[in-house]
Amino acid sequence: MVERANRTISVGGWRSNGLPSAKRGLGAVFPKLSRGLPVTLPLLVLAALVLYPVAGLIGSSFLDDKGFTLANYEQLLSPRFFNIMVNTVTLGLGAAVIATAAGTFFAWLCVCTDLPLRKVFTILHIAPYGLPTIAAALSWLFLLTPKAGLFNRFLVWLFGLEHAPFNILSMPGMIWALSTHLYPWAFLLTSGAFATMDRSLEDAARMGGASRSKTFRKITVPLVMPSIAAAFILIFTISIEQFSIGGTIGVLARIPILPVEIYRSIAVYPPDWGFATTLSVALLLITSLLIYLQNRLLAGKSFVTVTGRETMDRVRLGWWRWLAFAVSLVFVSFAVLLPYIGMMMVSLAPSLGVDLTLENFTFKHYAYIFTEHPFVFRSITNSFLLAAASATILAIFTLVVAVVVKRTQIPGRGLLEYMSRWPVAIPGSVIAVSLLYTYIRPPVQLVGTIWILLLAYVIRNLPYAYSAAYAGLARVDPTLEEAARIHSTPPRRTFFRIILPLTLPSVMAGWVIAFINSLRELPASLLLFSSGNETISVAIYEMFEEGAFQLPNAAALMTFLSVITVIPAMIVRARARGGAG
Repeated sequence: MVERANRTISVGGWRSNGLPSAKRGLGAVFPKLSRGLPVTLPLLVLAALVLYPVAGLIGSSFLDDKGFTLANYEQLLSPRFFNIMVNTVTLGLGAAVIATAAGTFFAWLCVCTDLPLRKVFTILHIAPYGLPTIAAALSWLFLLTPKAGLFNRFLVWLFGLEHAPFNILSMPGMIWALSTHLYPWAFLLTSGAFATMDRSLEDAARMGGASRSKTFRKITVPLVMPSIAAAFILIFTISIEQFSIGGTIGVLARIPILPVEIYRSIAVYPPDWGFATTLSVALLLITSLLIYLQNRLLAGKSFVTVTGRETMDRVRLGWWRWLAFAVSLVFVSFAVLLPYIGMMMVSLAPSLGVDLTLENFTFKHYAYIFTEHPFVFRSITNSFLLAAASATILAIFTLVVAVVVKRTQIPGRGLLEYMSRWPVAIPGSVIAVSLLYTYIRPPVQLVGTIWILLLAYVIRNLPYAYSAAYAGLARVDPTLEEAARIHSTPPRRTFFRIILPLTLPSVMAGWVIAFINSLRELPASLLLFSSGNETISVAIYEMFEEGAFQLPNAAALMTFLSVITVIPAMIVRARARGGAG
């Protein structure tokens, strides 16, 4: 019987055809053990890293001082919880609708039409991704608070208004701040679908007499509807789990949402563990269900016809292109550039509420945070060390896992892949509560150390790093590894000479994403930090809680954080477009 061609490397005694390799040594003495090690070892790591704390969290929600109880879940029937859920769902739905609509519309303009300066607009539309959520929240506070907001005061002066036209301290204000921050997710998800869509159906519709608007509604939108729906679910999930908008604007507006109430339940003394764990389980169930629906949607049958490469036939808008240009310019100016401008103006003004002029602008707030603030410099050092360490650990671990999942037929690799992707459904506040409850006591007591922050960052960014490594490996032609096997190249050398160099750009993209996300992470950092282990996000939030006199210093630190996150984000996007080309 002729053995079929093996198109991958052998790992742990297994080949991609499911047959054990004829290899002596440990595999001959302990065949069953060695063959399963490539899957078993990563599974054990993930079980200890993710499953153990989450299982402890769920179990603790059924316990009190006397033992097993359902009293914690009885609180879910209270008016307080109902109000929290209504606020959370309203915020999530509002932000998801606006962000998905805006992201899809501007993605279509930039990808499918002859919009002027569309490449510039593409960069500007993804710029909010590099702005940390806490920075976006405080920037809108600087701009649109009823009395002191910079933009409100400008409009009152310009038009002679008696009252400020905008109030960010409201549910519509929270929805606006969150949707303008998250619409790049919809832009990125739908722009890929628009770019690879087969335009022949649109051409056929127009040749049949359909107008441009009818073609867009009846042909274009249905073709990319799976991507639009996936973007909506993802944005809704992110909206209900985020902390920064609710922890700043929501606190001042007295609008409680789930992640903030989880933090408040732990921050009080004594901590209300029962309510915190119950809220955490409720939030975990909601986000897990939403991610499950998104995966089912993307894994199901799609009616989109694609060419597999970017199509360059663009819709010619005629004179409408200048209207589209004006709409894009107004939106980008107000939703994207204005928060950056407001943040920088506050950081350069002598104090909050003082108009910035050429005569009074100052860099004293930048000097203060780097030379005089008690822990900002330490928080920057901690953040960079934690971000670099977590990103490096994830880059190495997820590449190994991706090789096992993609390039072997070892039983259990499907479970390994699921465990690697599952933490995307676990909110940062839930991760923090799980780790707090698990590691607050012996035998492994990490609470109060910097290691628990590293653990949280690794769990939080595991799915993103794995997705990047898996995508990079999927683009490597298996025939290259087959050729190496035919020439008797050892698997280790094949890995380092073929697989690693070809997947390194994707792995590095995953490294940068994990690094940026770790720098920006707030809810987990806020619940897990201790004195001496502060991070940049914690320092910004502490300044916010200290009051208005610290807000210019917070603006200076936010400007610094935005610069060091926007630039890597742009590099990743540029490399991704270059690789696609």
